[in-house]
Amino acid sequence: MTHTLKRSAPDLKRLLLIGGFCAAALFLSSPSSADENDGDFRRQITVSGLGEIRAVPDMANLSAGVISLGDTAAQALEKNTNDMQGVFNALSQLGIAQKDIQTSNFSVSPRYGRYDKSDIPPKIIGYQVSNSVTITLRDLDKLGEALDSFVTAGANNLGGVQFGFADPSALKTKARIAAVKDAKARAKLYAETAGATLGPVLTIQESAAPRPMPVMARMSAMVEDSSVPIAAGENAVSVSITVTFSLE
Repeated sequence: MTHTLKRSAPDLKRLLLIGGFCAAALFLSSPSSADENDGDFRRQITVSGLGEIRAVPDMANLSAGVISLGDTAAQALEKNTNDMQGVFNALSQLGIAQKDIQTSNFSVSPRYGRYDKSDIPPKIIGYQVSNSVTITLRDLDKLGEALDSFVTAGANNLGGVQFGFADPSALKTKARIAAVKDAKARAKLYAETAGATLGPVLTIQESAAPRPMPVMARMSAMVEDSSVPIAAGENAVSVSITVTFSLE
């Protein structure tokens, strides 16, 4: 004989309600993966580290050129060509290789008369020709002599001198090591102060290094002393990094 169990409507509602409470309790007692990830994220520390190594530079970049004026463009160009040839001769006498000489600017432009605030535009009263080269000087002992030679040869437009290193890779490696040590020391200090223990490194990111600034922004071309005093000093090679550590 088959027995059929019948439930009244109130009994079914009571069972469904009890089952719903059990499911909710089970859900609340099991943390989701998102909660676990949030916990891991809170157990991290991110700090920056800076490493800087200073050394005496072994090379310099500078520019030398000629600005010439003339009643016509042809006259200005001819004068500029003659004077600029003297600069190239001086470079040759100093033993500077052709690969270390590069034309950085050449321009021909009109010169205008004074503007008298009338409706008539100013007239062209002549022309200006500018020609300059950028030079890599690998022997700093010749820097003062080079500056004097350029002016003597006819250069009247000398740019800034920027000191540097022919091969900064070894200094860069030392700066990177110093940057990692600096970041680790900072992270350890923060972790211990906060009552935590510093864990292993999770990520390291190196920031782009800033371009070195010229030592002298501009130099006057009116050099009278044949031994121009130049001080190379020291240059800094720096590396900046961002490091993320885990906290235990």
